[in-house]
Amino acid sequence: MFSKNIIGTLIATGLFLLAQQSYAAVVDLDDPNCRAEPDHEKMVQLAQEFGNTEKLEAYLQQAYGCQLTIDSDWMDKILLKYKYIQVITNTGNVHYEGLESCGYHPQREEFTCSMAIKQRFGFAGQPAIGPGSNEWVTICVDYGNGYELVDTASVHVHDEAVGQRPNWYFSAIVQANEKLQAQIQKGQTLRARAILSWSSPARHCKYRPVWGNQADFRIRLDP
Repeated sequence: MFSKNIIGTLIATGLFLLAQQSYAAVVDLDDPNCRAEPDHEKMVQLAQEFGNTEKLEAYLQQAYGCQLTIDSDWMDKILLKYKYIQVITNTGNVHYEGLESCGYHPQREEFTCSMAIKQRFGFAGQPAIGPGSNEWVTICVDYGNGYELVDTASVHVHDEAVGQRPNWYFSAIVQANEKLQAQIQKGQTLRARAILSWSSPARHCKYRPVWGNQADFRIRLDP
């Protein structure tokens, strides 16, 4: 049986090249120096991450080896479209697990994140046979000066034992910390981020897991 790391390497090097497609944002895709072309999903993620065309173009030139020109109108439309909705970004490999959505219960002062377990194996053994492993969810909140770490929690998972097929849906509950609890709840909106990481938790709010992804969403502190 392949290990999780070997399978991940095969996916990263093989399936990525099969997913390439063109789109209006990129003007010059025929540069012979191009090593590859980012697909549309990747471009949307990068647009949100960098926020302006100059930084994004510089990154694309460094990452893909060619000059890719970004339409500023396209960038504005992408940023506006994704400003108010929950955005799931595959910052890591999501072949085995991935966040589906997250929310906040302001009266109970806790976050709940739903995740999909997508494979039968790869989670360190069946119940009562192997130790299993943890799916860690780290929460960050932006109070106005950038994301700050709130807390981390996990759900314990095993390999499937009775012949059922995926997907399965688990959730992790993360409690608010003292700073979030101290906020006067008057209906204000805050930005939040959840980072899913298999086996070991995220160490900071820009953490990119090897296995997992992140959700960026908005919470409201209703009393």
